[in-house]
Amino acid sequence: MQPSRVELAVLNNTRWYEAMFEAHGLACEVDGRVWLSHQTPPPFHSNLVVLSSGTTQNEVEAYVSGLKRRLHTGGWSLKDSYACLDLHLLGFTQLFQAEWIWRDPHPLEARNAAPRLAWATVRTGTELLEWEHAWSSHAMKYKIALVATEEGYSVIELPVRY
Repeated sequence: MQPSRVELAVLNNTRWYEAMFEAHGLACEVDGRVWLSHQTPPPFHSNLVVLSSGTTQNEVEAYVSGLKRRLHTGGWSLKDSYACLDLHLLGFTQLFQAEWIWRDPHPLEARNAAPRLAWATVRTGTELLEWEHAWSSHAMKYKIALVATEEGYSVIELPVRY
């Protein structure tokens, strides 16, 4: 059976997390139910991401208990990719609520006919730091996205429209 758009978005998000943590030299693991890291995540990233709509409250409680025992930081976070768990029971406060978005890809011919995106492959730690600085800047001229592919990581610059 073909994965749903939400399942594909969650998978894409998992690949993003794997790329970001690898780029920062941080260990992570995936078991099909959750993605997790016992290390301090980069800014705006969680330690635990629920990957399956079938992940139960009891399973998440067990992961949270394990993280609490192993993490010695002031705080950490988790992401419920399907917004189906009552995390208040575990002492969590909701920071924000969001929905997955989907955009159908353009046919290959259309993408090659009029390229509007500037691509550059991030190959070094310095380039990744530059990307992070551009991404986090309030006065940025472009919206920046990092895309993980089999060939490596690519930066996309999208002009901001006002």
